[in-house]
Amino acid sequence: MNNTASDVGGAIYMRQQLSMGNSTLFGNTATNDAGSIYNWDGAATIQNTIIWGNTGGAPTTLTRTGANATLTIIHSDIQGTGVFTGMNNINQNPLRV
Repeated sequence: MNNTASDVGGAIYMRQQLSMGNSTLFGNTATNDAGSIYNWDGAATIQNTIIWGNTGGAPTTLTRTGANATLTIIHSDIQGTGVFTGMNNINQNPLRV
């Protein structure tokens, strides 16, 4: 993906359920928050995914708001730290060519 959002969620703005795997979110931009995924009040499960090189307000990668919002990330490469739970994740540049 290579998108630009005028507010939040450069790649994805979600309010319900998201299940994503074996994906790459790279080069997305949001003006205010969450260059990649903005989770308003949904349940997201992301696995085997690279989320890198996205820009936005702080935090630049992932944002979780709303009382019921959850982000579970498993076996993925996520740039920076975020508001998510999960296991076996790394924060290392994937060196895309």
